[in-house]
Amino acid sequence: KPVCYVLRNRSLSDLMVVEHECRKAGLPRPYAFIHKDQKSGDQAYFYLTQQRGVLLQREHPEAADTLNNLLKETEEHPDQDVQLVPISIFWGRAPDKEQSALKLLFDWNFSLGGRFSK
Repeated sequence: KPVCYVLRNRSLSDLMVVEHECRKAGLPRPYAFIHKDQKSGDQAYFYLTQQRGVLLQREHPEAADTLNNLLKETEEHPDQDVQLVPISIFWGRAPDKEQSALKLLFDWNFSLGGRFSK
């Protein structure tokens, strides 16, 4: 079955972590094409949101072309399956390394992070 990784936000560093961990575990890699016999086409990952705006970047849900193509393919060929693998990457200190319980409780706000928050 083809594998396609689903990431919430467009982030090169997150995608590089996924690529590294997949290579290390011997899993299909996100930069490869979804169908192994392809020479071009959709790569095996897509994002659920796109950031818009110059100064204040906001996330907008947007169906990726890759997802639309996969849906079309499964409608045309119901016998072919595609595995969608949701990926979440969390950056920060490990909870057991944090000294302050208050920081642990109140410092984590995943939705307000920007380009430089990682």
